[in-house]
Amino acid sequence: MVKAKLISDTASYKKTKRLLIWTYTGLLTLYLLYNQVLIGYLGFSPLPLLQYLNLAIVTTIIASILMLLLGKKLASLIGEGKIEMDEKHLSILKAGTIVQTIDLSPEDKVVLNIVNPFDSLATCKEYKGDSPVSFIEVYKNGGSVANRFDFVIESHYMMTRLEKLKANWASMQK
Repeated sequence: MVKAKLISDTASYKKTKRLLIWTYTGLLTLYLLYNQVLIGYLGFSPLPLLQYLNLAIVTTIIASILMLLLGKKLASLIGEGKIEMDEKHLSILKAGTIVQTIDLSPEDKVVLNIVNPFDSLATCKEYKGDSPVSFIEVYKNGGSVANRFDFVIESHYMMTRLEKLKANWASMQK
């Protein structure tokens, strides 16, 4: 059985993009400050001007505050529900109670899209605006209406379990 956090609102994709931008803004500012101070200590140029130091500190503080606020909002959008998947059932939980259960049969078509969250190309796609999403779609009895659930992959172990589950579903459908 695989358990994952559901993404309840599509606004979380925009918030994730903003969080990444502010994270890298803060890191870039700290990197530039570090280089300026290091070059100053080595004697190649004087220590950074006070204005540059103030700008770097203010930018880092603003980026850190925005990262914390966006992280809290993102956690509230993602952590509301959970999905539990195994070979025969799909369960949606909210606050620990089962809200919806979908029984899977060999006639059902299951589409499972797995996006590696540890891939650096996925991060680059987020900057472009293409949010790579892990989702599952269930077409009951080969119908055209699907139940779609977006979820978050939190570990490499979860990703390998999902790959095995996907292979099991593919063998069941044949």
